[in-house]
Amino acid sequence: MLWLLLFLLLLAAVSAGLLVLRPAAHPMRHYLLTGQSVFAFEGGRTLWHHSLPTFKTSLPTMLLVEEHLYVAAGSIYALDKETGRQLWQRQIPLVTALFTQEQLATSLFWKEGHLYVETDAQRLLRLDPQTGTILWEYAEAEAEISPPAFSERGDVIYVVTRQQIGTSAYEVTALSVKKCLLLWQQRFVLPAHWDHVQAPIVQEELLLVPLGDVVMVLRTTDGHRLAT
Repeated sequence: MLWLLLFLLLLAAVSAGLLVLRPAAHPMRHYLLTGQSVFAFEGGRTLWHHSLPTFKTSLPTMLLVEEHLYVAAGSIYALDKETGRQLWQRQIPLVTALFTQEQLATSLFWKEGHLYVETDAQRLLRLDPQTGTILWEYAEAEAEISPPAFSERGDVIYVVTRQQIGTSAYEVTALSVKKCLLLWQQRFVLPAHWDHVQAPIVQEELLLVPLGDVVMVLRTTDGHRLAT
């Protein structure tokens, strides 16, 4: 019966486009996010079940790192991977000149002990993975943002933003991870392109940047363009 229940839950999750996470270190364990509930299964038995207080996105994501299971479902949650106990919850406010609203967390990233979140408001944030405290937030006005790329040591983060102004105006930006300080920025204006903004790719000392139908090759240290 337990195997049947697990199979039915997995089938329902896949059919609904929701999320199943199977960590490589525990091939018999599955983490399942369906509706407002997170389940952990192992060897056909339920390890735990946790109900999220809120669920505000159609595209949730989970990230398993060390002892924590991070869940982005509008707000961000950190759960103990063994017990399902909620360690913290973080809502992300979006402050404008006239009002404050909540941003919805849509993507999670991890590099060298640092937790990053992207939101539906096209912002990138770094959070303390132990407490959920927001350490910094980065955005360009009225611009889409790519998923981040990281230097090998994880001390520099690279993102691409795009504004549509008849043409596509791209900015490739390098930021320090510690304090979100601007290290360098390059701007390229190209014919309009409407696909999602793709993440740059780090290859040793080169940064490969897909921009619509072209790929810019930049130097990671200063953003100098080496080739197109």
